[in-house]
Amino acid sequence: MEVLAFYNRCEDQYCGVQTNLGGGSLGYVLPGEPARLRVRWDHPNHRFVFEMNRRPTLVFPYTVSDTTPTQSSAKWIGLTRVLPACTSAPRPTTMMEVYFSNVYVNPR
Repeated sequence: MEVLAFYNRCEDQYCGVQTNLGGGSLGYVLPGEPARLRVRWDHPNHRFVFEMNRRPTLVFPYTVSDTTPTQSSAKWIGLTRVLPACTSAPRPTTMMEVYFSNVYVNPR
């Protein structure tokens, strides 16, 4: 399974419209293999830093303004498992067991 990291900017109050600002592949993990992920917002340097399982970090700078107040106080971290659009039977299924811990957010 390939692990991808990306970050988007919400374009409205409800984040119904988003603009992808960057991202890339963090590498691969085998089914059943644990993966430890880390994301850090490096605000002073206008970039996001992603890490997985002590592999080399991926740094993604951004150029959009981050000085205006947010439209929403919502923050989230999400995981999605994407399957091919197969029409054969039986259709493929998947499941992920995910734990989040030590989640810190920037103070307001």
